[in-house]
Amino acid sequence: MSSFYSLTLLFLLPALTISPLEHNIGKSATHPDQQKTATTNEVGPELLVGIIKQQQRANVRKSYGKLAGQCFTDADLERFVHLQRPLKIANALRRRPQFRKLVLAIKNLPQRGRDELFDRCSTISRPTWAELGRVSSAGQTEAGQSAEILIAQAIVNVMRELVNQ
Repeated sequence: MSSFYSLTLLFLLPALTISPLEHNIGKSATHPDQQKTATTNEVGPELLVGIIKQQQRANVRKSYGKLAGQCFTDADLERFVHLQRPLKIANALRRRPQFRKLVLAIKNLPQRGRDELFDRCSTISRPTWAELGRVSSAGQTEAGQSAEILIAQAIVNVMRELVNQ
């Protein structure tokens, strides 16, 4: 396959390429489920769930097949961890005005409500293919699920830190 053809495919079929491990920090996903969350003026604690899912979709390759180009692999996870992507993602969110508003909304929750929200959000991920019992884009590889959980935990840790300031 020629370089020109490969580059053209990258631009025409972005869903088939790995959500970049280097250049996608802070870019919002345009998934229809999250457009409402991203454009609403209401800032409530449940927005944290949407932000986590949005960052997971933007930074973890969608897995739909068993070949390396079709899923988030162990090598992708190793690189993801080595580059400290979860921390970079969470720190990029820290500077966003809507994230700062969310901090204030979560501060207003009773301690028990905050703890429950943080516990629930720390484990947000798509199910693995093994859990689904099939290879499907509705699920994720074990490596992909691990990356998604690392993102969730990093975002929750930053939120917890900001709420406790």
